Amino acid sequence: MSALTLLTMVFAAPAQAVTIEYNVAVDHYVSCGAVLEKSWGSGCYRQDGDYFWVTDDSSDDRSTGVIWRHPSTGREGICRNKDGFLGGGVRTCNKDFPENTKIRWRIARCDGSAHSCKSLSHWVDSSGVIEETT
Repeated sequence: MSALTLLTMVFAAPAQAVTIEYNVAVDHYVSCGAVLEKSWGSGCYRQDGDYFWVTDDSSDDRSTGVIWRHPSTGREGICRNKDGFLGGGVRTCNKDFPENTKIRWRIARCDGSAHSCKSLSHWVDSSGVIEETT
């Protein structure tokens, strides 16, 4: 092994961890197509404007959120409805993804009294995943 190869191996930068984009959804309604629904909440993605919306339909002291991943950029994140069931209504996060690429998303719940809900591992009771084009 050459000295240059050895130095490259020793001083190579470590792999970077993915930063999760965390957004608290705001009170703003947008219409959209495919809706994922569970007894405790629902979520949707709107291509025009790259909006996610999320509702919390259960008074169970848990937040509902959209968990998303954009494979071509490696971005992933959480759109959290922090207002809960009593806050009522649709809460929205506005993102910006490259056009004509794929986005994968699902809805899930997080116990905000036990977790910050800023980590993907905090989210449980997940729905199936939908893949859509941005």
